Amino acid sequence: MKRETTLAKIMELCSSTVPGAAPVYIPVKAAGRGLLNECFPNVQRMVREHGGQQVNGWAVWHWANISVTLEAHAIWESPED
Repeated sequence: MKRETTLAKIMELCSSTVPGAAPVYIPVKAAGRGLLNECFPNVQRMVREHGGQQVNGWAVWHWANISVTLEAHAIWESPED
């Protein structure tokens, strides 16, 4: 699958899941002691310990030009952001 085709598939999947929304790249900043593959409890702990808020959305997974999937995901928004 060409890069342009892959990007088109990602955009199509995102717009069919959340109409009118565009994907945004969020850089990963490891928090240190989170549970592997457990974003929701990890973010809840960060909010409890440091303030800020949980932001829910979707993680885009692209695998070897074979498949594109979305997974429910949460990130922590720092009170300083």
